[in-house]
Amino acid sequence: MPEQLAVEALPAEALAQIAAIRDYTLDFDHPGFYAVVEHVRRHGVRGATPDVQPLADWRELAERPRAFRGQPVTITARVGHNRAWALPSRPRLGTLHQLELFDPRQPIAITAILTGAAEDIPIASEITLTGYFVMMRSYLTTGGQTRQAALLVADGPATLLRAAPPANTPLLGRGDALTGVITAVAAGLLIALLLLRRAARGRTATRLAAALRTREDDTWIEEAADPASSPHPADAPRAPGESRMEPPDRKASTPAAPGADDRPRPGSGGA
Repeated sequence: MPEQLAVEALPAEALAQIAAIRDYTLDFDHPGFYAVVEHVRRHGVRGATPDVQPLADWRELAERPRAFRGQPVTITARVGHNRAWALPSRPRLGTLHQLELFDPRQPIAITAILTGAAEDIPIASEITLTGYFVMMRSYLTTGGQTRQAALLVADGPATLLRAAPPANTPLLGRGDALTGVITAVAAGLLIALLLLRRAARGRTATRLAAALRTREDDTWIEEAADPASSPHPADAPRAPGESRMEPPDRKASTPAAPGADDRPRPGSGGA
């Protein structure tokens, strides 16, 4: 038996009940679990002394659950979830607090059921507690994946080692912050490039329109601006089909050569 377990375990009656528990099930609704909870509520975790060293490798619980079942186990972990619940069918148990604990260096999680008050334990705080190991349980993540956790029953945490970080503490590390800065700069450069390209297209279109406009067009524009200077006054007769808003077709008297392209050309006044 590991040195971690050299303390008093549960009484024989409770041990007999949890001996029938099956590990890696999706729930812990078992008479043995309730027997441990009732014992801890009345007596606490016997043998839980401050000099007990935390279990270094949680993998041992997953690999040898029968060897640890009913034994007090001390762990140090961070709080990832804290919720309270009660069973109407078992009012003697009172309100229980379920803490989901984790350590990024460990391959499994810890589910701790506390019989004492635990509503003031903040999320992300680091705690040390000693609880009776009941079983290895399976649970489903929000993504539908199956994970494993060791189920402990304790009366409360022995020590609150580190409180949760302040709410205004940035969660990004230096590497993440640098990545965010680079992304923001790249996005700004991309937006600037798009704006420059749009402005360049506008200038190109203006130059092209100016190049296509003929001297005859300029004359017509001047005439439209100053009718008095126009050689074709507004009341002057116009050729049949000639619009008052269009320049006169000065080439209308010249017959087109057979097969000549009759498509409008720049400056001809056609659409």
